[in-house]
Amino acid sequence: MSAADVIVTFEGDASAYQSSYSAPSWIANYSPDRFWHLVYNVATAQQMRTIVQLSKERRAGWVYVTPNNLPNPWDTLPTGPYWFGELATATSNGERGERRADVRAFGATGDGMTDDTAAFTQALASLSEGGILVVPPSVRRIKPGALTIPSKTVVLGERATIKPIGTGFDLIEMQGADVGMTGITIDGENHVVRGETIVAGSKNVLLARDTLQNFTQPTVADASQTPAAIRIDGDSKQIAIESITIANVNAVYSNAITGGNPSYVARGIWISAYSQSTTSKEITIRGSHFSGVGPKDDGDCIVIQDPKDASLANLTIEGNTFDGCAKRAIKIQAPGVTVRNNRIINPFDGNNPLKTNPVGLPQDMFSAISAYASHVTISDNTISGVGTFYIGIDVSGSCAPTLDAVAIRGNRVRMGSKALQQDTSLIRSSGPVTNYTIAGNTLANAQHGIVTPTGVPQPTMERNHFTNVTTTFGTIGSCP
Repeated sequence: MSAADVIVTFEGDASAYQSSYSAPSWIANYSPDRFWHLVYNVATAQQMRTIVQLSKERRAGWVYVTPNNLPNPWDTLPTGPYWFGELATATSNGERGERRADVRAFGATGDGMTDDTAAFTQALASLSEGGILVVPPSVRRIKPGALTIPSKTVVLGERATIKPIGTGFDLIEMQGADVGMTGITIDGENHVVRGETIVAGSKNVLLARDTLQNFTQPTVADASQTPAAIRIDGDSKQIAIESITIANVNAVYSNAITGGNPSYVARGIWISAYSQSTTSKEITIRGSHFSGVGPKDDGDCIVIQDPKDASLANLTIEGNTFDGCAKRAIKIQAPGVTVRNNRIINPFDGNNPLKTNPVGLPQDMFSAISAYASHVTISDNTISGVGTFYIGIDVSGSCAPTLDAVAIRGNRVRMGSKALQQDTSLIRSSGPVTNYTIAGNTLANAQHGIVTPTGVPQPTMERNHFTNVTTTFGTIGSCP
């Protein structure tokens, strides 16, 4: 065993693992953490739990189970309840002993008033090799900035709520590899700027069935900060956000300058790299609900941004519902993003003013989706509601740089009845885009259908259907 620290003693499908694998006798001479089993084509979560438990009985200290199959079962990470269940099953019971820590065992009261920070930190300290931090039902209060969830640790909530003691920056940080949280409501009570921060360099992070709500700048001292429910720092990868709820994230102080004017910036999920890092990669946001992110000046529900990183982010945003994102639902400023099968609702009807200039944007929202990067696919989304958009789907906000490989396919975009009385466009690009496709979209209720600037390559357009649109195709401005 001097050849390697960890040896793979099985790689194959579930059927072979259950029916024909037999551990060599010599492995009994070594610790289980020297052996790894890789099992693919494990279709269900129940089968996965059976395989993981069997790996422990066979003295494998490491195991990876996936529902994927040949030719390459290892190219994508499982997501959602499957992956969370795998983490939980792998870190409980078995050869290495049960690794669970219930915060009540360390003095957490859960009475909604007492500071339980010490109980949480002591419980995490007891999981020095990873495990499950159990947070039972009730309201528990912690100090902002005091709690970091480390590698190989899953926070398992049972209708549990975490609230702050006093004001501060963020409530929880997640840092490292193989980190998860599920079943937790993080309620900032408008006393903290952010709910969760996924710290730079983290890997294999899962958030599932959580609620994050009520974040803002609590004091004048926090005025320069950007409120966000979830911030994902740079250089992280393989992050799955599944079936979460984000609500009520608002900037109450001006925290940016836009076009020479003060602005108010808030984000539901904010994916952004610092100057010394690059955009986080391989992120999936699926089956989640977003509402109440504002104000209209610059309140967006999901933003990915890193203009300096040309590599593909491989971000997928699918199957989500957006209802009440004051400026936009989604803003894309990094290449390699897929937006599909989402529902974006504009609920505003003349009641969503700008804070800095109440008459500066008469339309109820700026856009549903803004794509300011290359290699972006926007498909099969439904955009609707009583309100109006300046632009339904907004591509390339300026004449430079030239974007490439943008596809807008199969979307249903319908504005409210007042759209014909305002300057509204259903799909509009303001700069040059090569390999640009607009196909199979159903577009309704606007002054303009598809708008592009003059002097640039025109998109491939086919099978788009228009209803109640004054000008179906048009040009605006020019790019030199």
